[in-house]
Amino acid sequence: MESRLMTSLETTRDDQGRDLLDRYEKTLDCVHCGLCLSVCPTYEITRDETQSPRGRIHLMRAVTEGRLAWDAETARPLNRCLGCLACESLCPSGVDYRHMLETTREELHGKGLDGSVLGRALRNVLITHLVSRPGRVRAVAPVLRGLQRLRLDRLAAKLPLLPSPLRALADGAPMIPPRRVRRPLPRRTPPSPGAPHRGRVVYFSGCVMPQLFGELQHHAVEALAAQGFEVLVPKNQTCCGALAAHQGNMGLAKELLETNVEALLADAPDWIVLDAAGCGAALSEAPHLLEGRPGRAAGARALSEKVVDILDLFHRLDLSPRGFRPEGALPSTPFLAAYDAPCHLLHAQGVDAGPRAVMARAPGVAWVPLEGAENCCGAAGIHGFLFPEQSRAILEKKLDQLERSGAQILFSGNPGCLMQWRQGVRRRGLDVRVEHPAWLL
Repeated sequence: MESRLMTSLETTRDDQGRDLLDRYEKTLDCVHCGLCLSVCPTYEITRDETQSPRGRIHLMRAVTEGRLAWDAETARPLNRCLGCLACESLCPSGVDYRHMLETTREELHGKGLDGSVLGRALRNVLITHLVSRPGRVRAVAPVLRGLQRLRLDRLAAKLPLLPSPLRALADGAPMIPPRRVRRPLPRRTPPSPGAPHRGRVVYFSGCVMPQLFGELQHHAVEALAAQGFEVLVPKNQTCCGALAAHQGNMGLAKELLETNVEALLADAPDWIVLDAAGCGAALSEAPHLLEGRPGRAAGARALSEKVVDILDLFHRLDLSPRGFRPEGALPSTPFLAAYDAPCHLLHAQGVDAGPRAVMARAPGVAWVPLEGAENCCGAAGIHGFLFPEQSRAILEKKLDQLERSGAQILFSGNPGCLMQWRQGVRRRGLDVRVEHPAWLL
């Protein structure tokens, strides 16, 4: 049967057929050792084999071999995977789980099996028509702020007749900051006077970060200029496409990536600096996603090679952070801080030692260990809105670990993680601030 299957797939001419053949060959790398079960957040809370990487790979292979067919039941475990890639970091066989999951989700998206009707509609609105168009995010932000000031989001979160994804969206939506915080970044920021000139960087602002964490981004640009960088913020950059890719809409993800290749490389930067781990992982995938597209290979490769997390850039160039002090803390009193590694920085990009080394040098901070810091918080893009009960169950254990750490402030370098942690801390009533580590710079 395997021989007939391989012959059938090899004679398929379109891209999907080639992707399915590639996925099938990758499933054969899994030796079913089960080590991935120990780090899989969905398996940990369900103890269901199909909710583990090993179980999902078995489903992919069984469908490709014709022993099973995709339907709502067989697709459910793939839709519920967070894509945290902790399994890849641990796998002794080097199984390429991320690209198998990507191909499968594209297939399910094409078949209309990528979740419930409500879930698909919610994704379509949030990703296709809103987040992937930063101009629309910018236009919607003041409207959402007005609704939040009237506390209508709190009311919606408590309406029992509202479907759980919509209640989760109302409850988990972050507070929109004032307009002065959401002001656009300058297109060009010169190096600070007296600073040694270190080159030119392009700052990738993304889609939601300017509206939710605008103050942080202004601070990050100032920190780069203070170190001697010329900082450019291209007008034509757009959403990185990560959320679209995670949901199987690869056509949209590739369209956004092609736009970014042109926009981010136009000024010949030395580095492309990011403050969002998920965006960094998505842009780093450019050579894979744009493979075979005419005239795109060189640009995709150049983009991937220049992408760098802002803390990792400080590490590579041995730059010193200047420190961050919460309001009310005495200058002589270091505050206790913990770091929770974003999955798409640690597992997807393999970046961990650099940011930790920079944070360790920040003045005024006493670092405490955080148990399970390498495990997913349950955010996973909009996963927390689509599967709120599962997302909350994953976060609860993380909140227990945070409480035991004694930290006064928690740092994590991805917007989804920040929103997930802040929601959990608020819900539990913990006296802990949640911030991006770029504030330490």
